[in-house]
This record gives sequence, C-alpha cells and structure tokens, in this order.
Amino acid sequence: MVLAGGVALGLVAGAILYTRLQRERALEQGTRKRVYGAICQEPGVRVGTLATRLGLDHNTVLYHARVLQSFQLVKAIDGAGRRYMPMGALSPEEEAQLSKDLVGGSPKAIYEHLNMRGPSGISSLAHALGLAYSTVAAIVNTLEKQGLVDRERIGRRWVVRAVPAGGQHTTPLGDVTPLRRATNRPIRRSST
Repeated sequence: MVLAGGVALGLVAGAILYTRLQRERALEQGTRKRVYGAICQEPGVRVGTLATRLGLDHNTVLYHARVLQSFQLVKAIDGAGRRYMPMGALSPEEEAQLSKDLVGGSPKAIYEHLNMRGPSGISSLAHALGLAYSTVAAIVNTLEKQGLVDRERIGRRWVVRAVPAGGQHTTPLGDVTPLRRATNRPIRRSST
C-alpha cells in the first residue's frame, strides 16, 4: 500500500516538473515568441489583427495563441479565443477595464467611419482603419445583429453601410454611386 502511494506521488511530482520544463520551453519556438511578444505589447489584440501585423497566417497565430494559453502564458478574454492577454500582467481591475474598453474601440470606429463616409467594402474598411479583414468582418457581423449596419453582397464583395437613426434608407445599397474603395478606384460590379 505504501509502495503504491509512493509511486503515485512520484508520478504527480514528475508530471509537475515536466509541465514546468515544457512551459519554459514554450517560448523557444520563434513564431510563438513573436506572437507572445505582440500579445504582451498590446493586451486584448484580436488574432486576425495579430496575423496582419506579424505577417503570418491567421491559423498559425491562432495555433500559437492556443499553445500559449495551454501553458498559461496568455488567456482568452472574450471566451471565443479571439482576443488574448498575458497572464498576470494586469490587475483584475485593469483586466475588467480592458474588457470594457474593447467593446467600444473598433466597433465604434467602424460605425463612425460608415456614418461619416458612407457605404464601404469590408476590405476597404479594414485598410482604412488598419485592422485585419477577419476583425472587421467579425465586428460587422456583430453590428449587423444589433441592427446598426446593413450589408449586401455586390459582385464578389460585401458592402456595408450604417443604419440611420430612423432605420430607413433612402437609397438601396446596390444603387449607391459612386461606391469607391480606399484607393479611390470605382468598384466593378458584376452583372450577376
């Protein structure tokens, strides 16, 4: 009986030591270290934005963020694993404030951009605001569910516009002219 307890204790101690060694080695991988550094530099950053800034594929950044999370170096703050912050770097009050601030930052910028400049493609919005396409698409989806924006597929592009306070548009989205990209070139519309 004593021998079984000693073996079990030895296995637990070995597992803890192995986990610590692995955690220390987690940042030896170059790409993972870059992802971790970027998360530490800008807590609460979206995976898509990280991918754009680091010049990496979205899935690569997501993989490394999840590995960092499994080693408890970072944690997801939105529950869906799209925004990360370093573990223990912020106080609970700072974490709560960061989570609160994230609700208004980019969504507010997108809505204000659409209100001031009119309808725009998602790619154009991403370029104009310096955000990743995936980040803008996710925010537009949320804003659409809240009834703040409309979007319509025109050709191969999604075009988005802010919903006015009254909720009624004077022009159908497909008839908006001139609809321009961030580069000020007219959008080609397909006949389909």
